[in-house]
Amino acid sequence: MVNAQTAGMNYKGVGRRFLALVIDGIILFLVYYFFAKIFNITYVGGCNSSFKIGSVTTSIKGKVFHGLCGLSAFLYFVISFGYFIVLEWKFGGTLGKFATNIRVVKVDGENIDLKSSFIRNIMRIIDFLPVFYLLGAISVWVTKKKQRIGDILAKTVVVSK
Repeated sequence: MVNAQTAGMNYKGVGRRFLALVIDGIILFLVYYFFAKIFNITYVGGCNSSFKIGSVTTSIKGKVFHGLCGLSAFLYFVISFGYFIVLEWKFGGTLGKFATNIRVVKVDGENIDLKSSFIRNIMRIIDFLPVFYLLGAISVWVTKKKQRIGDILAKTVVVSK
C-alpha cells in the first residue's frame, strides 16, 4: 500500500549513487593518505600481521610491503565502515550523498536506524562482488525500488533529498 510519505519518493539509480561513491572514495583516500603519513607504510621483510591493506613487492632485499599493517589497517577499516554507517544513521547520508543531493531512508520513508545502516553497509562486501559493485549495480537495475542487495536486506532505499 502506498502512503503519503512514500508516494513522492524518487528512487535513485546507479549514476547518482556512483558519483556519491566516487566522492566518498576520495574522502576515504585522503584518510588513507593521512594514515600513511602518520604510520610507516613501508615494511621491509613484509607485514607480519594478518590484517593489512596494501601490496607486496619483491626487491633485492626481499619482500617489501607497502600499505597499512596491523593496528593502522584495522583502524582504517573501522573508520571506513564507520564513515558510512554513522553518517547514514545520524544524517541520512554521507558527504558524497549530500553533494549529489540523495539520501538513504527506510522503504516506508522513515529515517534510517542504526541496525538498518549497519546491515546495508556491511553488505557492501557482497554488493562489491565480483568487481567494483557489479552485483550491487545489477540489483539496482533490476529491482523496482532501485535497491542493491544491502538495501533489500536492510529495507532501505536511496532517494532524492
